[in-house]
Amino acid sequence: MTNELESCKEDPAPDKLLRGVRISIQEHLNRLDSALSTGAQEIRATLNDGEGIRELLKRLYERNSEVVDVSFIDSDSILRFIYPEEYVYVEGEWIV
Repeated sequence: MTNELESCKEDPAPDKLLRGVRISIQEHLNRLDSALSTGAQEIRATLNDGEGIRELLKRLYERNSEVVDVSFIDSDSILRFIYPEEYVYVEGEWIV
C-alpha cells in the first residue's frame, strides 16, 4: 500500500489522492474479507481438531500481513486458539 501512496504524491490534486487511497484501502479490506470468509468455511471441517484449527489460523495469519493475530473463540466466548504463538498465553481466557 505504501507504493500506491508514494505514486499519488506526484499528483497534488487532493480528490485524486483520496480516490486512490480509498481504492487501495478497499482492495485490502476486500482481500481480508475474502480470506476470513474462506477461513470460516474451512474451520467448520476442523472444529474437533485442535491441530487443524491451529494450522488454519497460521495460514490465515501468514497470508494476511495486515493482521496482528488470528484466533478461534468458541460459543462460550473462550479463546481456544491463537496465532502467532507469542500470544498463546491468552488461550483459555474468557473474551467479553
